[in-house]
Amino acid sequence: SQLYVTRGHIVTHNTLMQLEWARLSADRGALVVAPLAVCQQTIREAAKIGIPAYYARSSGDVDHRYGDIAVTNYERVPSFDPHAFDAVVLDESSILKQSDGKT
Repeated sequence: SQLYVTRGHIVTHNTLMQLEWARLSADRGALVVAPLAVCQQTIREAAKIGIPAYYARSSGDVDHRYGDIAVTNYERVPSFDPHAFDAVVLDESSILKQSDGKT
């Protein structure tokens, strides 16, 4: 795994590093955006290291009683208020580089 720090962004290729960064960076919670196929895997990885995370379909599902990290898929992003989070993680961001990428 590698970690790259650029102006205003941290690029990592490791889910555990992303989750830990989100946990440390967010007082009001974090949103992890991932392809639908890996959302549940991300939640399981969080549980392995003791970070409560849960799947949310919209801002209405965000409930910090379930944990500080909400996980959603790319198609659901318009359903969220970005101001409700201190940190946002774009998992599998290579999908964003492709104009024909599918999530």
